[in-house]
Amino acid sequence: MPVTANRKQPIVFLSALIAALLIAVIVRYTLKSGGSGPNTSVKVPPRPAADSPRGVRGDHRHAPMDNDRERVRAALLTTTDAHQQTADALAKLLTAEAAFARQLQHTWPLSPTSRDGGGTWFGEGGDTGLLTARENIDAAAIHATVNMHGTPVKLVRGRGEWKIDTMDLARARLKRSAAAEIADAPQQLAAMANAYRDLRAEIAALHIASPSAAIEQLRKAMPATAATTP
Repeated sequence: MPVTANRKQPIVFLSALIAALLIAVIVRYTLKSGGSGPNTSVKVPPRPAADSPRGVRGDHRHAPMDNDRERVRAALLTTTDAHQQTADALAKLLTAEAAFARQLQHTWPLSPTSRDGGGTWFGEGGDTGLLTARENIDAAAIHATVNMHGTPVKLVRGRGEWKIDTMDLARARLKRSAAAEIADAPQQLAAMANAYRDLRAEIAALHIASPSAAIEQLRKAMPATAATTP
């Protein structure tokens, strides 16, 4: 019996040596390849600086979602009384619109209309649109345009700060041409804000049967020349 055991020892040793070599090869290959599988990481664009046109545009987009009307208002350029009145109305509109979108999602969380509406208005998809937005700044670094989700927003730099062009944004929301006079902008924007507010209350009280019915009522309540999406 002792002779038989001695004959088996070299075989056992050789098997252990082969196993150790295989483990070493696998570990070396794994380390060399940088992991246990293919590298599927995706490069994420850097977040824009807060004081850049894209940063200002991104914060202005988040402010209504945070129900922060003052922050919405502070990002808008106001150089005249008319601008101030229009900026006040825009801040009211954007926060009312965000509250309406949240109400849709709260009342009908599983509805594609609720999700699509919220996503169209206030981006359920996160900041992807902001991170990939196109930012164009003129040579004098005074005017800029940020194109996010296909919607261009103009900004103006004054006293070192980028501000959103209030009247340009008002024209876009009211579907007016770039050269159009919009003396009635505050009244029109306020009417839109009130439509969102009133309809949100109806949804919260469960007086509307479906999100699609809510959207249809919203379209009817809006001024004829006004946009119903940002």
